[in-house]
Amino acid sequence: MNNIKGMPLVNIVAAEIITEGDSPALMCFETASSVTPEPFVSEGEEKELRVKNQILAQNCLEDIIKGYDIKLKDVVFRPELFALLDGGKSSELYSGNVSRYAAPVASQVSDRTRFTLRLYSEEKNGNGEPTSYCRFSFPQCVGTPASFSLEDGSFFAPEYEIHSRPSSGQSAMLIECMNSMPTYISDASDFPSSPEIGAEFIATQAMSGVGGIELKAGESVYWDGSGYVKE
Repeated sequence: MNNIKGMPLVNIVAAEIITEGDSPALMCFETASSVTPEPFVSEGEEKELRVKNQILAQNCLEDIIKGYDIKLKDVVFRPELFALLDGGKSSELYSGNVSRYAAPVASQVSDRTRFTLRLYSEEKNGNGEPTSYCRFSFPQCVGTPASFSLEDGSFFAPEYEIHSRPSSGQSAMLIECMNSMPTYISDASDFPSSPEIGAEFIATQAMSGVGGIELKAGESVYWDGSGYVKE
């Protein structure tokens, strides 16, 4: 019997949002308390040719995955994240002393920013120590109007519903297993000279990395043992 190794995953270690477009931006946060992806499918049909008590033929069409509907709950209020997912506009007044957010205009279509959502979970051993990590990536995401409640004595915890609808030919979800969490880099001088093989480094802003590698915010490079390689 071939025993398959299991990975006891626990917790949401971190979440990343990488906006799409010519000038992508990276948002990272560690306060997501729950994330629930539900497959969004085109359901296949089953038709049969039946004569009395005999089935002569069947035509069965398979379900086709079209993306995921994701419910994400955060335990703190992040105005920048709220604005991106809810679809409105934020602004600052009086030299940054006052912040203002305006939700999408009623009865009008909101021009929402698309993004990739990435979630990290950790595998732990019998001693409760993390041994590896898994990253779940959902492409071509768009937010919807956010829901929340205000209650005396309770913390503000917004709930977001996100629709991931990848392009035709693009994978609906990517799961990557890694030995360590990636390191965020904002400048070429931040790269170590000899990291562990397979170590990943994510650019927090547009930059020219080691070896002249051009990186946009959210893009990665890996150390293969002899140099950095772009993902």
